[in-house]
Amino acid sequence: IMIIDAASRDYYQLLGVSRSATEQQIKKAFKKAALKYHPDKNRDNPEAESIFAEIANAYEVLSDSEKRQIYDKYGEKGVKEHEAGGQPGGGGFGGGAFNRFFNQDGGSFHFNFGGGGHQQQQRRHYEKFYENTDVINLGLSNLGQLLRREEIWMVEFYHPGCKPCQQLKDEWIKLAEKMYGIFKVAAVNCLEDEEEELCEEYGVNKYPAVLYFSENASDFPEDYEGDKTVQAISSFAVRRMQSFVRLVKGSNYEDFVKRSPDVTKVLLFTSKKATPPLYKALSKELKSKLAFGEVRSSEEDLIKKFKVEKFPTLLVLSDPEHYISIPYEGEYKRDEMSKFLRSFAYSKRQEKDTSGKFEEFTSVVKQSGSCDIRDPSLCFYAIGTQAALKPMETTFSSLASHYAKDPVKFYYIYTDNQSAVLSSFHQDHQQQDPFVVIIRPKRKKYAPFLSEELSSDNIRSFVDNILGGHAKMSKLVKELEVVSVATGSSTSSEEANTKEDL
Repeated sequence: IMIIDAASRDYYQLLGVSRSATEQQIKKAFKKAALKYHPDKNRDNPEAESIFAEIANAYEVLSDSEKRQIYDKYGEKGVKEHEAGGQPGGGGFGGGAFNRFFNQDGGSFHFNFGGGGHQQQQRRHYEKFYENTDVINLGLSNLGQLLRREEIWMVEFYHPGCKPCQQLKDEWIKLAEKMYGIFKVAAVNCLEDEEEELCEEYGVNKYPAVLYFSENASDFPEDYEGDKTVQAISSFAVRRMQSFVRLVKGSNYEDFVKRSPDVTKVLLFTSKKATPPLYKALSKELKSKLAFGEVRSSEEDLIKKFKVEKFPTLLVLSDPEHYISIPYEGEYKRDEMSKFLRSFAYSKRQEKDTSGKFEEFTSVVKQSGSCDIRDPSLCFYAIGTQAALKPMETTFSSLASHYAKDPVKFYYIYTDNQSAVLSSFHQDHQQQDPFVVIIRPKRKKYAPFLSEELSSDNIRSFVDNILGGHAKMSKLVKELEVVSVATGSSTSSEEANTKEDL
């Protein structure tokens, strides 16, 4: 480990070169030291970033012939005085050199080397192997992606002039296309001036060399010695992928849906005998936000209950208890599937808090699950024309606030555009406008308010009797229907619980 004494730092010692070192030797030493102390590679070392900056400062001085002469004669103090006098390169130590060579973007570091001389120009006459492909061109400038990885990387180290490298090129491009979004496929051009240090760092001494980097960023890479074909390499990597997918059968389905009840469940119905790699990748990406399950084609009972007609079928379970789901209907590609699943990852299924509020009961409210057959609350409805309900809005709102801590939800429904709701009740109970009723959804029963005077005290007594279990309740004629004003389509509690395709 390099020990830096800030009080007596010697820039030549920092870079590990002699005072007679050439410009090329200084540049090579700098890249090697910078790679060694890259902050993304030394996340457990709090001093790595300061050492990184010291190395950059040393290189800025020694790579500039004028500053190097001043440093050789007068040391660091002389260079600082030179810069303070307004000469080119001013700005002091620390930020200037650090920012010149290592741009920071969102916590990651990117190397910036200026254009080189004749040797660098000669190195670039070869065709760029992987430009405009899905292969990641890996170098010191984007090394942080590899060092902070959370997925598998397969990295080819190549020399563009070697025949086996040229033969592997098309296969490597096909691999990157096929495995896009599943694991990373990258390549390092060991002929490039900037990347040769990376090849040396990983001990590459033959071309092409393929290294496997596991999902754990702290693991050392392994040599891949298998056949260099798309099938062989993809199989090698997929076998090593982490999976957060549970095999779901009829015998463990209940346990799957009840475990972590606040987490939305996802099921893939598949005819494959092994978990598809794309599904593995998605399960890892969203492992703390969604629970992933897999149902094989032999599970006929679950296939029948979810009405699955083809494989693969991807479902998000909106009501696992009643086998109700939302199907994915797009292409089975990473970006499209991820976007679909993420829309559920951050919206845990929970009802809107309506305690203490008097709100309109609409089709949207009903579809959210409020006052359906699974809701244990009592549901108070004031049903009538707008002309009859508007004058009593304050009275009902006051009642809703009074019962805010009780299991009662307060809603109103305008019969001006929701007249169908009245068909759910016996006609002899509908004697007033507004018509006041309390429904117990789980039992599909209701109690009408039958007192002649619709006063706050009378309504309160009515609610208290039902909360105390002293009121007689009648069976609903049919499920409560609410019409969507925008579309004119109706939604009943029963329909909301059996609907599969949203």
